[in-house]
This record gives sequence, structure tokens and C-alpha cells, in this order.
Amino acid sequence: MTQINTLLKELGLTSNQTYIYLHLAKKGKAKAGEMIKSLGFHRNIVYGTLEELIEKRLVSSSKENGVLMYKISDPQRLVAEQEDRVRLAKDAVGELTKYAKEVTSQQIIIYE
Repeated sequence: MTQINTLLKELGLTSNQTYIYLHLAKKGKAKAGEMIKSLGFHRNIVYGTLEELIEKRLVSSSKENGVLMYKISDPQRLVAEQEDRVRLAKDAVGELTKYAKEVTSQQIIIYE
């Protein structure tokens, strides 16, 4: 496995997402059919993975001559995605801290 594959996986991409993302990075843009042939993936895997990458805003699609073409978005999007995750984690910590304060502020008094 190459260094870029490892880096992308550590950033949260699955193996399929990594292969397709790198394929598009090297080609510039490609049709799904081209990716199916060159990567040897089943069509459902390619289309599903492309949709996942589009949801992450790492890949975009556009029609050219009636055919969908896919290309990677600005690679800086990888940084933005991680910043979004950090922001979400901080929000979660803030909420969890509220719960912890509620639990520690409760008192139990036992009368005999």
C-alpha cells in the first residue's frame, strides 16, 4: 500500500473510496464505466462509492455530451472535512460535559 493510500484511509476514506478517489485524481475526470473497467470493481460498488464521495463533497459530477463525468473536488476539501469533524466532536464534548455536570450535581440524602 502506498503512502497516499494510507493517508487517505487514516483520514476516514474506505478502501473503495480511496481507489476511486485516486483514480480520479490521476485521470482528471472519468466516466463510471471507465472506472468499472480499469479498477475491476462491480458497477454497484463504483456507483455507490461515487455517491459516498459526492456526499462528502470530495467528488463532483457534471454531464458532458449527455454522459456523467466525475472528477475530484479541490483536495483542500479533505482538510475542510476534518475541520468539520473536529467541530462536531467539540460540540459533542460540550453536550457530554453538560450531562456530566447534571450527574455530579445531584445529591442523594438517606435518612434513617
